[in-house]
Amino acid sequence: MRLSKEQAAQVPRLYLAGKTQSEIARLLGVTQPAIWLRIRRVKLGRSELLQLTRTTAKNFKLEREAARLKAQLRAAKRLITQLQPSPYRRSVLTTLIMAAFNLTQGEANAVVGLRYAAGHKSNRGSQILIDMMRGHFSQYPNHGFDSMFSAIRHDMPARRAVAIDLYRQYFKRRSERLALRSIEPKPQRRKMPVQQEIDQMWSIDFMQGALQGGKKFWLLTALDDCSREAVITKVLGRRSAAAVIESIQLLLTLGRTPQAIRSDHGSEFTSKVYGEFLAHANIQKVHSRYRTPSDNAYIESMNKLVRYEVLTRFEFKSLQEAQRRLDDWQLRYNFVRTQKVLGDLSPAQYAHLARLSGLSAGQPSSVRM
Repeated sequence: MRLSKEQAAQVPRLYLAGKTQSEIARLLGVTQPAIWLRIRRVKLGRSELLQLTRTTAKNFKLEREAARLKAQLRAAKRLITQLQPSPYRRSVLTTLIMAAFNLTQGEANAVVGLRYAAGHKSNRGSQILIDMMRGHFSQYPNHGFDSMFSAIRHDMPARRAVAIDLYRQYFKRRSERLALRSIEPKPQRRKMPVQQEIDQMWSIDFMQGALQGGKKFWLLTALDDCSREAVITKVLGRRSAAAVIESIQLLLTLGRTPQAIRSDHGSEFTSKVYGEFLAHANIQKVHSRYRTPSDNAYIESMNKLVRYEVLTRFEFKSLQEAQRRLDDWQLRYNFVRTQKVLGDLSPAQYAHLARLSGLSAGQPSSVRM
């Protein structure tokens, strides 16, 4: 039978008091071999056992004192929290407590009921934020704090108040921001490649809309990069690779087979089943660069028109109503809306003439009606 910590601590004390092993076993309610093993395991003389007993007694006193101090700390924390519910105002007390009682920031926070790390400044997070702000101002030196904050707030590692302090410290002067532009020039935008044939390259993307009740839905869009013709405008309850494959498969059955399809790095376009489908259909899969919508500018431009002319203009009660509106818009866009890049022709007109004459989107002036 194993002894508990309290029983093991009492064995030396009773042994020094002259108790026999059988008497100690009877007092502690354990077997005599357990007491014998404990005494044999200690292997100490009478003086060492006496010192062990004194140390054990001191440990018990210290444990009781620590428990008493913890109870007092809980009571003080509860009282301070009730008297001052605002964490911001309680944080003001930490400085006074640190100076009066020579405590650290974390210990003072524990007294007033704040997180241990509250008030600590992270040098690493501040440096990351400074680098992000420097990169933004190197490209847009005329921007102020609000424009900068709205651009980087999703990736910033600190709160707005910290960003304001760093902005006032490092980037408040416009002359300093202009100096950054000469150090880090604005990167050149990569131009979209001109496609020479119909169905040579399609661009595909997802965008989001909402019904009257606030329920979100997804819209799958795709166009031909050569003729700018909208080939897919499909409303979906949720985005999935299966929905993308179904939409492309429908066009394949109608005789539209692209040589390549360009997309971003969404999970639907990077999934294994989507890649296998394109490989089986002998279609090349092309991805734009990460976080670079300009690499897919054609579809982004069309999505902007869909947003302004359909999604923000009408209210939809159901997905079917949204699909009807988008079908009407697709017909007008493909057959009625003219574009300068196509020689003031509509996408359907340009695609028809391009198939007949073998002309490309880079030669709109030579297209004849």
